[in-house]
Amino acid sequence: VDEEEDNRRGLASLSLNVPLAAGTLGVHWLPEFRPTILPQVLPQQGLVVTEIRPQHSERGFAARYERFGEKIDWSVTYSSAPGRTPLFGLSRSATRPVLALRYPWLKMLGADLATTIGKYGLRFEAAGYDYDRTGLATVITRLPRFAATLGVDRSFSGQWSVIVQAALRVSKHTGETGAFAARNATVQGAWRDVTFGSFARVRKGFSGDR
Repeated sequence: VDEEEDNRRGLASLSLNVPLAAGTLGVHWLPEFRPTILPQVLPQQGLVVTEIRPQHSERGFAARYERFGEKIDWSVTYSSAPGRTPLFGLSRSATRPVLALRYPWLKMLGADLATTIGKYGLRFEAAGYDYDRTGLATVITRLPRFAATLGVDRSFSGQWSVIVQAALRVSKHTGETGAFAARNATVQGAWRDVTFGSFARVRKGFSGDR
């Protein structure tokens, strides 16, 4: 699809936005849990796949306070809800292997800001993560703890634009080892204790271009 957001599964929610202190406070109740759809080819390999759904998933919520329209736009977000990308765990029943998909509860505190300095736009985002580790001791080698990204962009005549970003991701080692646990860490973006990255994009717009 044209927009990456269209690739994400939606879920039922209830939102309330209230003007507060020259900004807006948004509160979101997320009573529905709907996991990410994964290719279901594993049963063809003789595995039984079972889901361990999060308890009390109807308690998921998020809150966001944001201020915009001034020299610096900024916001702070807190969320507490089950993760939608599963962690894989392998066990064995009396007759055959069993692959369990776990969805741990995840709490996140994040902030972002945006401003313009001369001809340059400046963007910054950061977030800290806290997982419910119940049942995860033997499932994953590392868990994400902190992530941040800093970006600078500029537009030029002729609909040219350039953006450069730097990213940092910090993960905490659980002490677990093994192929499944390492793969879970990779899926969650926690394959190293500290990861640095960068991104650059040059874009040219055309008449009538979306």
